[in-house]
Amino acid sequence: MKIQLKEDSPILYYKAQDKDDNFLEKKDFALIIMTKFQAKQILKFGPNKICIDGTHGTNAYDIQLYTIMTVDEYGTGCPVAFCFSNRVHETIFKLFFNQIKIKVGIIKSKVFMSDDAPAFYNAWAVVMGPTEHRLLCTWHVDRNWRDNLSKISGGSEKKSLVYKTLRVLLQMISIDEFKISLDKFINDLLEDKDTAAFGSYFILHYSKRSEVWAYCYRLRLGINTNMYLESYHKVLKHIYLEGKKCKRIDKTINAVMKLARDSMFKRLIKVAKNASNSKSRKIHESHKCSELISSDKIQILENGQSWIVNSLTNPSEKYCVTKADGTCNEPCLKCSVCNICIHTFTCECIDNIIKLNICKHIHACAQAFNKLPHDSSNRFYLEDTIIGEQDELIEMISEPSIKRNTPSTPGISREITNKVELIRSLCATSEISKEEDMLLNKKLDDIINMLNKTKKIHLNTVENVNIQKKITGQMRLYSTKKKRLHKNDIHKPTINETNAIRDAIDSENNEYINIHQSFDHDGYL
Repeated sequence: MKIQLKEDSPILYYKAQDKDDNFLEKKDFALIIMTKFQAKQILKFGPNKICIDGTHGTNAYDIQLYTIMTVDEYGTGCPVAFCFSNRVHETIFKLFFNQIKIKVGIIKSKVFMSDDAPAFYNAWAVVMGPTEHRLLCTWHVDRNWRDNLSKISGGSEKKSLVYKTLRVLLQMISIDEFKISLDKFINDLLEDKDTAAFGSYFILHYSKRSEVWAYCYRLRLGINTNMYLESYHKVLKHIYLEGKKCKRIDKTINAVMKLARDSMFKRLIKVAKNASNSKSRKIHESHKCSELISSDKIQILENGQSWIVNSLTNPSEKYCVTKADGTCNEPCLKCSVCNICIHTFTCECIDNIIKLNICKHIHACAQAFNKLPHDSSNRFYLEDTIIGEQDELIEMISEPSIKRNTPSTPGISREITNKVELIRSLCATSEISKEEDMLLNKKLDDIINMLNKTKKIHLNTVENVNIQKKITGQMRLYSTKKKRLHKNDIHKPTINETNAIRDAIDSENNEYINIHQSFDHDGYL
């Protein structure tokens, strides 16, 4: 649909259903939104990480909301573009990314994460170019494995064993160990007639592209699942949509625009006050947990820059902590107590090497063996950087196009209308005496009399309206999605099961003890 857009309009593209378009089908619906603040955020943080996923259930027409999200220097997600569409298709995503390209230019990202649908990345690679790391969300991979366990015959015990072995393979951080274990696992699947069908499925969809789902290929990238988008989905549905099923898509659009507006204010608060977030809280929790690691559980290596730390939860595990760099001068995740940042140390545990948290092993080593003086040399650098961004954000918030979409009153300057708004605000927060009240009323009466004497603006009739004619009904959308359902109940492996599976992979007989976690003999109670 042809619509006249202002230069600063957040609407990048719109097509209504049952309207002809040279790019989309007639039944398709598409609405692409990106605000000025979002454009600046994707330019700043997009080169590091890009995440994309769809949100279901935001309207009654099965029109999905697709959101692109970046991750800032504090490990907080920020939505940078929205696309409403009725189709999950590469054509839609090419259109989405191309409109972003027209708005901000090409985004060369280091990491691109999505679910297992190839349409997301294929469209991104065509429009923006390939990324250094293309990753699948672990949660979506796990769900696909669970959904296809029905290909295994032989009962739930065998399905559970296959799934738990997959999880152990997934979390291996050594590439060499992973490759050897993967080959052996595939051979075991194909040799067993009960698991041969699942083995064929796994070979076709996963074994030939292990670099997109295995932990060992995403070390220190700081992203494992689309947790930023999952958190955003929850905020949108439970706060902005008030936890209710939303039928009308215009209400969802309104909620999304409010969320985009609030993300700008949250960014300003975070920059100005260094407000805590989930990442900083995890660092604090890790610091508290590190107090349980006594010095006798830490072994200093000969170079004095590395330490071996025994795991508290798994006695068979040991982690190597290495000092990498000094505490950096850039805004990033830091522990002020230990005087370290996320770049100061590295650790081999999942919490650091995959989730990019300052883990408890790093805190323990920093407190026991790395007594560093607090360096305030970067204070002025940070202050200049923060003040510069604060001014930029305040300028965007203060723009009339963000404050209010309505123009100033015809014939009266914006300065006067702004003062009227200021008076309304002051009336709600001020207390005045009777004398002041009378004086204020007299002055306002003088203003009203003056405006009544001014020349009135008369609106010209541009169309003859038949007052008997009924108005045209609002455009109705309709669902184009095919329904499906699934479910099964299999648990992830425990620490003991993980150790047993690793031992079984290394051994020749491939036998291990399956440990039950739930009491399944309720008939005796």
